[in-house]
Amino acid sequence: MSGAAMALRLPLRVAPDAEAAARLCAARLADLAAASITARGSCVLALSGGATPQRMLEHFAGQTLPWRDLRIVQVDERLAPEGDPARNLTSLEQALVQSGPLPRANLYPMPVTLALASGVTAAIVACEQTLRELAGNPPTLDIAHLGLGEDGHTASLFPGDGLPDTKDREVGFVAHAPQWPRLSLTVPALNRARHIVWLVTGTAKAARLAELIEGRGTMPAMRIAREHAEVIADAAACGAPGDRATRNDAPRHEP
Repeated sequence: MSGAAMALRLPLRVAPDAEAAARLCAARLADLAAASITARGSCVLALSGGATPQRMLEHFAGQTLPWRDLRIVQVDERLAPEGDPARNLTSLEQALVQSGPLPRANLYPMPVTLALASGVTAAIVACEQTLRELAGNPPTLDIAHLGLGEDGHTASLFPGDGLPDTKDREVGFVAHAPQWPRLSLTVPALNRARHIVWLVTGTAKAARLAELIEGRGTMPAMRIAREHAEVIADAAACGAPGDRATRNDAPRHEP
């Protein structure tokens, strides 16, 4: 990443609390998805897992969208058994398919079953092929939704692991991630996205969020492109009490 990109301060919108941030992020993703569908006839949206996006997914399911034109892929996934709560797919299916408006055929899970049965190499090849079919060659996501870990990771790009350095693949494998091995989109795959929306909540993320906003430090999250990125956070993550939350640097609205 160039020095100029490193210095670019990310647009930030601050919500009073985590619930409000979840609503705001859901609405922003829906706006971007609708604009993409209007401009290109479809939208490929990559969604992250973990605890932070749970309420956001529920709010997103309530948005008014041409859902048949939306394609959902995963930013990353744990190699846990099917239906295990640790699987990001479990919450995606519950919020968007079982209880929501997304056609099941429009959700494209990372091929964990194939990884467990035939090995991660076969799964990576299959996942990359799906991305090319959905988003071109090389795949260009319309929107990537990301979170931020207390250690500065995003997706399953962890400090001390080699995956953040991968330059020639769209999907990679993390053998020593916390709790479960994982598949993850790589930095090049994420950086091609037309829009990147970060959702960050909680006081534990405050120090890392400040680094991310200001463009400093060496955490894996700093590998992600900044030119078409924005952050939605709660007041706690910004080190401010809820009644002092403000809106700064409004996100861009181009498709």
